[in-house]
Amino acid sequence: MNNMLQGTTPTIVFNFANSGLDVSDIDKAELTVLSRTYKLTKNLAAMTVDTANNKLSYHFTEAETLALNSVSNAYYQLYVEIDGEIYGTQKALCGVFEDIKGGAMT
Repeated sequence: MNNMLQGTTPTIVFNFANSGLDVSDIDKAELTVLSRTYKLTKNLAAMTVDTANNKLSYHFTEAETLALNSVSNAYYQLYVEIDGEIYGTQKALCGVFEDIKGGAMT
């Protein structure tokens, strides 16, 4: 995910196809998104596991993206545990763009 607009509901997708790991073997997962003073952490239960395509995804809520600080970028990182081994992605950068309407849809 390169950019995100406040007040939208994007999905972040992690593709494990060429990683040598199988998403069906994931015991635990933790996604962290950090934007200046706002930190969002989600576990495996909040994510979607797509075993057919070997992908793991998270669908943001409107409230979550509104809470992101548009003055700075957001960083995200995923950790997974498989059979006691911990694997992690590199920290990734996502631009956050301001919602000019000023809040949630009515």
